[in-house]
Amino acid sequence: MGTTTIAVNLALSLRRLHPHKAVALVDLNPHCGDAALFLDLKPAYTFRDIVHNMSRLDTTFLLSTLATHASGLALLSSVQDIAAPDLLTPESVERTLELLQTRFDYIVLDSGHTLAEATVAALRLAPTLCVVSTLTLPVMCHTKRLLDLYSTLEIPADNIHVIVNRHKSLSREISLRDFEHIMQKKAFWFVPEDDALTTRAINTGKPVALLAQRASISKNLRKFAATLTAAEATRTSLFSRCVRRMQGGH
Repeated sequence: MGTTTIAVNLALSLRRLHPHKAVALVDLNPHCGDAALFLDLKPAYTFRDIVHNMSRLDTTFLLSTLATHASGLALLSSVQDIAAPDLLTPESVERTLELLQTRFDYIVLDSGHTLAEATVAALRLAPTLCVVSTLTLPVMCHTKRLLDLYSTLEIPADNIHVIVNRHKSLSREISLRDFEHIMQKKAFWFVPEDDALTTRAINTGKPVALLAQRASISKNLRKFAATLTAAEATRTSLFSRCVRRMQGGH
């Protein structure tokens, strides 16, 4: 569905839009995440090293496990052990994300396609959850099941944004109206289809945000990053004003 492509390029777009802010990408795929491959990085350490050294986990140790892309983007690579899918624990993920929040302005999580306990712990901490879908029936059914599950997990609906990937404005796909009716939720963003460019980006380890900056999909993902940060800033501002009013007794 293109979740890693979107996560990697969103993180890079945030870094380029806000060059004076620190951005981290965390690959939470419990099996073998591909974020490092997409960035052509060979991390010396992964999330596995954090899990095996929880007693040593502090900011200094955590920062030493991160790989740094030429853009300045920091990456915490996935466990990279298909034989240990349950290695990540809610406690290790929560502690890691709490420490990252003390050093990074933006943290993008690529959570993979499973809902292990560690993944759910991360989703509960995330102020914004982007669910990537396409206008094809099997993916739509999977997306709807995810949205229903998030509801049972009591993840606030306002925190969830549905992203339609590989969108074609003129096609024989299921209509957007039908899609939104099934989801019972408006689509937040549409990422255009560009299979040739995204495939070349993956194979060369150069994300589309850097490989072809003038391409429609690159411009779209930069605008997506800007829209997300603006929406989050507005929501945070409204929440802060609400808290101040409550504290003031109004």
